[in-house]
Amino acid sequence: MPRSHVDLRDGSTRLISVIEKCGYEGYNHKETFDGFLDFVEYQLDRFPSLFNQLAQFIREHQHPPTVEQVDQFPEPADLKPRWTAIQKRWKVQTLRHFAEGFAILLSEAEDGEGEATYADCLGEAYQNFVYSSTQSARGQFFSPEHVCELMARNTVGEEADAEAALAQRIDEQIAQSEHARRLLAIGELMGARITLQTRFNALNSDPSIKYRPLTVADDAGCGSGRMLLAGARQFPRWAVIERAVEFYGCDIDQRCVQMTIINVRLYGLNGTGYILEESKPTAQKAIKQGKSQQPLLFPEFEKPNRKKVYA
Repeated sequence: MPRSHVDLRDGSTRLISVIEKCGYEGYNHKETFDGFLDFVEYQLDRFPSLFNQLAQFIREHQHPPTVEQVDQFPEPADLKPRWTAIQKRWKVQTLRHFAEGFAILLSEAEDGEGEATYADCLGEAYQNFVYSSTQSARGQFFSPEHVCELMARNTVGEEADAEAALAQRIDEQIAQSEHARRLLAIGELMGARITLQTRFNALNSDPSIKYRPLTVADDAGCGSGRMLLAGARQFPRWAVIERAVEFYGCDIDQRCVQMTIINVRLYGLNGTGYILEESKPTAQKAIKQGKSQQPLLFPEFEKPNRKKVYA
């Protein structure tokens, strides 16, 4: 278990326990953690195809598939080589542990009311277990989450301030869009409730306007991405999901970049959380009835840039 005195959230403790189990199968913690990151990235890449397959199955058979039937769904051709390599590298039991760890990440990504938690279980597991004995030599110490929260509030502002800055950016661009102004005027005449999200959607419907989002950057070494998550927490959820705000980070450590990419995708930053509207309702029903883990987000098909975290 962790050798740090830092109090960990329950999800991080369970994730550490999963990584520890892999050590009993002959793998060291470092290689296991790297393998887990590759496994999680692969699963996130597979989500769009998987949910389309679930929806197609239900349309054809009028009932959700069993877990065994889901296991028989073909791998997307572009992802199959990666899955084959993962299967060759790791024992079957280790892959089961990886799947358990992935389920923990997904379950910790939202609270009991379905709201995003922006919790950094991945970074906590890395910091408090994988490299707890060598961090000092590597010079890697991640800012505690409460410090990240304080810094985000001091720079981005609390939610009301962040929303005001976002409103200013949107309204500045609406002033340049006759199309958006007409749509909003029609809405007001019809008695519609015009929110900031409404104004953003009206602006985005203008093909002649390329929206310039607010940007939040962590260029001092993004670590596991928790500073970006703290920044995202200050904005309305819709603004994070719909890319009204963009988040950037960079790091010289490839593992840190990969952790940040995963956290960015888990919480839907930079448009990676767009939902596949057609398949979501039926697919979620299938997953619940199959007693499988319900995913929170469905990432884009585009693979993130590995050198810099655009995600």
